[in-house]
Amino acid sequence: MQEVIVSNYVISCCSTADLKKEHFEERDIKFLYFHFLLDDKTYDDDFGESYPFSDFYQRIADGGMPTTCQINI
Repeated sequence: MQEVIVSNYVISCCSTADLKKEHFEERDIKFLYFHFLLDDKTYDDDFGESYPFSDFYQRIADGGMPTTCQINI
């Protein structure tokens, strides 16, 4: 039996998958960043790179309310 390799597809996911960025990179899974709004400022949901998770959760503990919206087409 001959092995068939199909390469006309791309596996992708969004940053809300609750997995580490390395998980996607190690498996060559493409991903899109969602965004969130916190204190009237928009941030990329980029696995904590531009806004560290510790700061994010501290802001929530201090009364901040993050919101999200769907990605535009």
